[in-house]
Amino acid sequence: DLYIGGFEHAAGHLIYFRFITLFLHDHGFLTVQEPAVKLFNHGMVLDEHGDVMSKSKGNAVSPRDLIDANGIDVARIAVLFFAPPGREIRWHKKGLKGAQRFLTRFGALAGEHLANYHGMDANKLQQKDYQFYRIIEETIRSVTIDMDRLDFNTAIASLMELLNHMQGFEQKDAPIFQYAIRKFNLMLAPFAPHLAEEIFSRYASSDSVFHETWPSYDENAIKKEEATIVIQINGKVRSRFMVHIGTDVEVIKKRALEDEKIKKYLSNKEIKKFIYINDKILNIVL
Repeated sequence: DLYIGGFEHAAGHLIYFRFITLFLHDHGFLTVQEPAVKLFNHGMVLDEHGDVMSKSKGNAVSPRDLIDANGIDVARIAVLFFAPPGREIRWHKKGLKGAQRFLTRFGALAGEHLANYHGMDANKLQQKDYQFYRIIEETIRSVTIDMDRLDFNTAIASLMELLNHMQGFEQKDAPIFQYAIRKFNLMLAPFAPHLAEEIFSRYASSDSVFHETWPSYDENAIKKEEATIVIQINGKVRSRFMVHIGTDVEVIKKRALEDEKIKKYLSNKEIKKFIYINDKILNIVL
């Protein structure tokens, strides 16, 4: 389905990869002419001076030394978080420290507050807990989309943001917090498999986190309840305010006409018409 390789090998690996497939197709051994559905070229790894890492230049970082010093999970997070996978990344040790802090924070949080969890009913959550639930579901959605796009750096960024919310959540013995730990751990597993497997073994009865299903998200929870209405006068933005989604246009018109920022532009002016785009824009035409 997917072929991943560096663009510098397009005239080497890839040409033979495609040639062999086409040859076998022409001789009736294969039904497909192309060896993969999608090609993705990853970026080059540069050293601290911006030079391409290579064995011949002697500037390549030893994976073994890196793993021995920091652990494989830290190395994976650091490399994937540096930049989008299709762009060049410049190697620096600061990324290792950030990755270490991130994994240490989650490991400590799960280690200290992991408890029994028997499920929960999202519809019965208090408002504060439900807001936290929405953040969790929005993160699952974002990470899922980013994984499909191979945007691993933004997926990790979303996990870091969720971890901040988890640390700030006060009721860490609540079912919603236990729910958050388990969902977070499932999303972390592709990036930091060893830590995720260790934490999983503390709360699950099955043999591996990698036998679990990728988390789904609650679409109802991530639906926006409010929208920002931009108020324009003859196409120029003059004000904006928040309303509940689906608010009647007459209510929005009334609020716009009472807006002090709008009143000064309407003084002694005749309104010809209103142009309204649902939950987005109200344009007052003079």
